Amino acid sequence: MTFSSTFGDMLKDEVTVQEYSGRDAYGSPSYGSPVTYKCRVVYKNRLVRNTEGSLISSSFQVWMDWIDNITEEWLITLPGGETPPILSIERFKDEVGESHTKVFFQ
Repeated sequence: MTFSSTFGDMLKDEVTVQEYSGRDAYGSPSYGSPVTYKCRVVYKNRLVRNTEGSLISSSFQVWMDWIDNITEEWLITLPGGETPPILSIERFKDEVGESHTKVFFQ
């Protein structure tokens, strides 16, 4: 992973990300192998749109390097061990051309 020094310096936390791979025979979600990402957890209330288009309240966000195919079905384990549902995802490039992923949680 490559970061601009400014963005990379802000990533003091780590999360574990697991790609959603489908459902098992009992209908439970299954996930791929865990991958650790440096991140920044920001506790800030914000209204976001979920996949259905409804406005919902997010109480914190996780900023990390670009993850191209992440969806709300993926599993993210936070620094404290919690795995809250993903509400919304934003991907963008900053002013120096670095790409980032911002994941919103309830």
